[in-house]
Amino acid sequence: MMKKILILILISLPYLLRAQFVVTSGTQGMTIKAYATVCIDSLIISPASNVTITNNQLTRSATNQPIGTGNTINRVYTFSSPITVNGNIGFKYDDAELAGNTESSLNIVYSASNSGTVWITTTGSMLNTTTNAIVQNVSNASISRISASSFSTLPVTLIQFTARKEEQFKASILQWEVANERGFDQYQIERSPDGKIFKLIGSVQATANTKYNFTDRQPINGENFYRLKLMDLDGAFSYSPVCHLNFIKNNLSIDVYPNPVVNESITIHSNNQNLMNTVGQVIAYSGKVITTFKITSGKTYINAQNWAAGMYILKLANGVTFKIFKK
Repeated sequence: MMKKILILILISLPYLLRAQFVVTSGTQGMTIKAYATVCIDSLIISPASNVTITNNQLTRSATNQPIGTGNTINRVYTFSSPITVNGNIGFKYDDAELAGNTESSLNIVYSASNSGTVWITTTGSMLNTTTNAIVQNVSNASISRISASSFSTLPVTLIQFTARKEEQFKASILQWEVANERGFDQYQIERSPDGKIFKLIGSVQATANTKYNFTDRQPINGENFYRLKLMDLDGAFSYSPVCHLNFIKNNLSIDVYPNPVVNESITIHSNNQNLMNTVGQVIAYSGKVITTFKITSGKTYINAQNWAAGMYILKLANGVTFKIFKK
């Protein structure tokens, strides 16, 4: 997984351990392979594509940073040069580090710069208040600093973002619900064929409503990943979680829902007779096969209640794959 790695770990005296931590990657660098999970001083990186870190230094500070109307928690990781992450990134924290934040409302925040007050706030971070772990799925995010906060830089709160297929007209129906919208600008809709590189396909102006929708009448023939870019009047923004739809190229419909999944079963809905009596797999990002299933009817159900939070790959016998997010 790592070749010719030079890592120098410098740790301060024990009584300062919680405030200072430094990791330096040498000129040969280190590569975190896709679907592997690496933990460095409780910082967790589990990418969907390779991440190479070269000539970089990671530090951890116990000093919170200002954000919106509040501040981050007292745990801020900083890279000397930004890294690009496509996949899951997060960390474990201590209760004593909350610094006035509401734990149940924590979300990952990050910045492309290692200084200044500009932060990107995320929504829908996977939070476990029992183990004190928080993780967010990001798409090709440039990250120099990362922390968590219950304060948003935006005058709006995204409650829910969903996507569903309209088979008759081959369209994607996107719907979202918000709260506390005040003096806000617009919602930009972005689409990607691979969940990595997103492009703007439309926008909806904020009108002080609580529910909005957008129809993509020309979805990609195949995989479609959607996300919202919440834009404030001053240029600040944050991203929604990613929703996924699949319009099969041979017009044989396969749908997997709900996605994301919380504590329920996943349904595979297919009219492809070639899939009948075939076996599929659910694979964790580590590469471990979580479960296998057999398609014997138009609807197949997979129990996801005991899955850990994170991203999974659902692979069918015909090679079609789906990314499943478990909250």
